[in-house]
Amino acid sequence: MEPRAQLKALSDIEKCRWELVAIYHSHPAGNRTEPSETDLREHTYPDALMIIIAPDINDRWIVRAFQIVDMRPRQVPIEIHP
Repeated sequence: MEPRAQLKALSDIEKCRWELVAIYHSHPAGNRTEPSETDLREHTYPDALMIIIAPDINDRWIVRAFQIVDMRPRQVPIEIHP
């Protein structure tokens, strides 16, 4: 996300008294769906879940969510409704 757009989004969240519950990003096809070392280092919102999406080898999308505590990921269940 472009830095100015990110700051505006975070400001809007605060103004509206919303809660940032998750931040998502994707990994390339065939890559892991668990957080990388870089993901863990750059995760600066400890109360927000980290959601990672990536296509598997059959081009089906895998979605996983993690709570990050002390640079340690703990997968949490999520439910996706079409």
